[in-house]
Amino acid sequence: HLPIRHERSRHVLNRSVILNQLIAYQEIKKHQSPALSLLPIKPHPRQAEFLALQCEEGLFGGATGGGKTETLLMWLAEGVYISDYSGVIFRRYEADLTEGNSSVLAKSMRLYPSLGGKLAGLEWKFPSGATIEMSGIAHDRSVLSVQGKAFHRVAFDELTHFTEAMYEFVIRN
Repeated sequence: HLPIRHERSRHVLNRSVILNQLIAYQEIKKHQSPALSLLPIKPHPRQAEFLALQCEEGLFGGATGGGKTETLLMWLAEGVYISDYSGVIFRRYEADLTEGNSSVLAKSMRLYPSLGGKLAGLEWKFPSGATIEMSGIAHDRSVLSVQGKAFHRVAFDELTHFTEAMYEFVIRN
């Protein structure tokens, strides 16, 4: 999503935060990120097509095992060489982030160390200062945990598991 929303809000963003977000967004769009070339897996054609999109929102569907989660993790990784870049990937429940070999956490552990990422809790920290968080939103009120946070990129893994209110709050926040 675009890092700057033009709408009235109770929260006033600091000008330097807005400028940093805009610069990061432009850098990601302008240059092919070196991050994808350093990952231990390469995008298959359908993933590459998604990663090449130049739009505000994109949906990527398909069967189990089609690489949707890995695609979102690769998309988030495109900005890790930009200082102060921040991304987040949401699952409905935190257990879905962490349990099993096919969890978001397990998949991120196969990708992000090759980019210099260090895991601290459910947040990856990169040498540039960039971060990628993994977070659960179990209930409509749980979205308040992201209120006031600024992310350059936001990914929802299994979007159909979220309510429309959850999605709208996060995207418009």
